[in-house]
Amino acid sequence: MCSEIPPSWSGSIIQCNKELGILLLGTQEDQFQKICAMLYDEGLDVQRSPLPDIETWDELLDKCPVDIVVAGDHPAGSKECVKFARYLIRRNPLIDVLLYDVDRIDETTKYDKSLYTKIWTHDGAEFAQRALSMINMGRSKWNDIIFLRGMVISQVVELESYINEVLAAYFGSNMSDKLGKQFIEFILENPTFLLEGKKKVLQRILVSAGRGDQWKSIGSKLSNLQSLRNKVAHCGVEPDEPNLIISMDKEYKYDRVKMRKIIQDARQARLHLIDLAKDMRNTQNSM
Repeated sequence: MCSEIPPSWSGSIIQCNKELGILLLGTQEDQFQKICAMLYDEGLDVQRSPLPDIETWDELLDKCPVDIVVAGDHPAGSKECVKFARYLIRRNPLIDVLLYDVDRIDETTKYDKSLYTKIWTHDGAEFAQRALSMINMGRSKWNDIIFLRGMVISQVVELESYINEVLAAYFGSNMSDKLGKQFIEFILENPTFLLEGKKKVLQRILVSAGRGDQWKSIGSKLSNLQSLRNKVAHCGVEPDEPNLIISMDKEYKYDRVKMRKIIQDARQARLHLIDLAKDMRNTQNSM
């Protein structure tokens, strides 16, 4: 699995002023030192440390705030390095990835269309300057409230699709037959059947199935993310204050720390919903 850290893949983490985290992977120490020196020249307090004694990337990324990943020299080859980059972007769309000594991949075209959330490739071993370009671009996202607002909205929209999967699984709908397609069209994709309604249906399903504890676990995250989505979707933006939005005369800041928490909560809710959908399908198949 991509989530397992290869023991032979050397790496380290740079933390700068508590505002930037960079994961360095591979053996190109001269380039890594150049990156550190350039960051220091830009006035950042560069603190570099080896990877902690952790077995999975999930644990490491939950523990260490990482914004940029510079990776190469995967012990299993460049294909595994590319697979790792895809895993990172799926896990956290706020992370940008530079793969060095790797040929261009299809995903670079997709992600280059967006200002942030990129996968870049570099076909040689002299990549420090390109890494700095990605780092500076990545740092600027925290002052782009329009981008951050879109990220919050997209995370909640994605969660709604996973709720749809749970509802479809519970009601035993075969999405390939006529009735299943109508269930999607008439109910799940019905614009009058809003997220709040789907949450209430999900709550009743879990409570009636004796899974009230599961609802307590996921319901609060869904409600909190929904509230955040509503704020940013209907807010005013303060042009002179980066990260600041105004909703009902109250000010809210969406900075790096808060956005990381939002992405983490959304990921946990997404994984929970995926497990619920699997359980529902298994239950239906056993009946």
